[in-house]
Amino acid sequence: MVWFAGLLALAARVAFCSVRLNRQFRPARPVVEPEVLATLQQCRVELGVRTRLPLVESASIDSPALYGFLKPRLVLPAGFVAAYSASELRFVLLHELAHVKRRDVLLNWMVTFLQVVHWFNPLVWLGFARWRMDRELACDALALEIAGAEHNKAYGRTILRLLEDLTQRVGAPGLVGILEDKRQLRRRIGMIASFRPAGRWGGLAVALLTVLGLVGLTDAKGKSDRAEKPPGTPAVSVPHGPGEPNAAAAKTDRAAVPNGAAMKVSVVED
Repeated sequence: MVWFAGLLALAARVAFCSVRLNRQFRPARPVVEPEVLATLQQCRVELGVRTRLPLVESASIDSPALYGFLKPRLVLPAGFVAAYSASELRFVLLHELAHVKRRDVLLNWMVTFLQVVHWFNPLVWLGFARWRMDRELACDALALEIAGAEHNKAYGRTILRLLEDLTQRVGAPGLVGILEDKRQLRRRIGMIASFRPAGRWGGLAVALLTVLGLVGLTDAKGKSDRAEKPPGTPAVSVPHGPGEPNAAAAKTDRAAVPNGAAMKVSVVED
């Protein structure tokens, strides 16, 4: 009963936040500047995102975010287009489109459902908090791969500038923003500052090492056992008691050796 009461309370909170956020975004103003829409289209092409997203501005949010699962849209704070430069806007759009490419809104809903069911487990909350942070790192890396590693400092300064205008973070499963957690910003900025694009042959090298490992380690014991026996040695196993001579094995060995040569076999316990 306690678990079910906690589930209902948390589910009601999630539903309330989602409905309230949906009402706040209804009067959002569409962005109609041709330069901004052209930048969005170029970023979509570069990231390979086929979904056409409406771009809106809303006073109900402090930092750019992706909102909605069935009908996603990019939401910018009111006055964002006028306050930020074209390069900063491109960084932000690349990051938010990376969320679209990774289907992070859907994953966020799934994670929220699991948190509601397992609300009593602190490890679930800790694990999903780390997942959200790693999600932002993955989107930063994807955005920097498109923008170019030489722009990592400018990208990091854009993140810091967005943080200056952030007063509070709106929490809802259908909302995925560029700023998730201030407490782990040091790790994020460190990754951005030391970003290096992934090598072209990185995936192929991992695959080749995996194949070599499987081939090299397969049947290793069998090969080792065969190497201990010289060619032509018969494999004979005759049970006998401790201290008893293995007469059958000795007879078989003598028969297997040509020219009547003698062979002495000593059998010891393990």
